[in-house]
Amino acid sequence: MMGTYLTVIMSYDSNKFSKILTKSHNLTFNISDTAQLTCHVTQLGTHHVTWLKYDSTNLHQPPQPLAVGQTLFTVDKRYSVSSYATSDIDTYWTLEIYKIQPSDEGLYECKISNRKVSVSSKVTVTVQVPMEIHPSSLDAEPGTNVALYCNVYLNELQNTSSSSSLLPSLPLITWRFNESRIERLNHVTTASKCENNMSVSRLIIREAQIFHSGLWTCNYKRQRRSAILHVKKGIERTHNRHRTSALLSSSSSSNLISNFYVILLYGLMIILSYK
Repeated sequence: MMGTYLTVIMSYDSNKFSKILTKSHNLTFNISDTAQLTCHVTQLGTHHVTWLKYDSTNLHQPPQPLAVGQTLFTVDKRYSVSSYATSDIDTYWTLEIYKIQPSDEGLYECKISNRKVSVSSKVTVTVQVPMEIHPSSLDAEPGTNVALYCNVYLNELQNTSSSSSLLPSLPLITWRFNESRIERLNHVTTASKCENNMSVSRLIIREAQIFHSGLWTCNYKRQRRSAILHVKKGIERTHNRHRTSALLSSSSSSNLISNFYVILLYGLMIILSYK
């Protein structure tokens, strides 16, 4: 008697699997902000929401798990995870980063998966830092030396050099002139130093010429600050003319006051002579 075999084919309905309704997006925070990355999930059921962070220097490396469900997998106490429900099937999962730093920049992923199905949403996080350039506008005579300073304030920087010693230009801050690189420009040099929590880049134009006029921009990651430089003849003469005019005006005012007192004294003498 031949045996009868019953083959059962198990099919998996992916439509019943959890869904992440939050689309991949970008978020920008200021340094020391509290960053909140939120993932809207529906039909989570018995599955878990996992938060991952990719290595920004090598996105091909496996990501680092930060949290699974409510359990953290990082020793960094600035991280926390929370969730709340708005209905029987809708939940929101938030990864919170307290006092976010530039080292926290990168690609984060909210993910739900099992052996057969995986859904995810990614968030690219950018951290902005206080940044300034000075002077922001400058007029200079041809042949004079010009200096521009770009300051980036970072909580992470240590005082790695003395305040008076200048180091070779660091890759932290870069400069551009009218949107072009400055490496081939004559008489233009840069130098950088670190002071406490500030990185300072100094751009020097020696014997500036008219062709150096334009927009000078310092860049730190995705941030930039610009200064306008005008190199033209006659600036010193114009300034001197203004100073001379001011001196002449001051001298004229002094002469008027002196003449007033002379007339007043002469009048008093005449009145006294009649007494």
